[in-house]
Amino acid sequence: MSMKGLTPAQQEEVERAFAANRAFQESLVKDHVPGRAEFKLVLVQAPGDQPIFSPTVQAELLNTKRAIEAQGVEVSGFPYMVMDSVGGGGGAVGEYIIPLTAALAPIITGVAGAWLHGLFGRKVRVEFYESGQLKKLDANTADDVSSIMELAARLGEPRLLKSPE
Repeated sequence: MSMKGLTPAQQEEVERAFAANRAFQESLVKDHVPGRAEFKLVLVQAPGDQPIFSPTVQAELLNTKRAIEAQGVEVSGFPYMVMDSVGGGGGAVGEYIIPLTAALAPIITGVAGAWLHGLFGRKVRVEFYESGQLKKLDANTADDVSSIMELAARLGEPRLLKSPE
């Protein structure tokens, strides 16, 4: 995540707040859809990218979601982060939760490839569950994304429900 104009201490504070918010949000989720296998497509920024909450990156993330949905693929998760401060802003964080049945849909590798070609150094991370364990795989090329999606389609399974606390 690039945060030009912030001091290193401010950048660290924003990153800590982001991590804390993510942990809190995930603690609230028992499962996205019980019994349904899903994967998470994460668009990872390059070191030289514009800030994630910049209008340009936010437009890219929203257009990616719209492109996926326009092909009839459901995006059930589209996390946002909001900064609680004067002028704090916020926006989409570049994560899409999609049914595993859509893993081999051409639109997935298409939008992932477009993201990767947008700026050198970008990555796509695919997360899915295999044997009850979260598996996270990174891709730097559209071919890598395609291979990972084939693997996810073959090995992915529903996320285990968290035990009641």
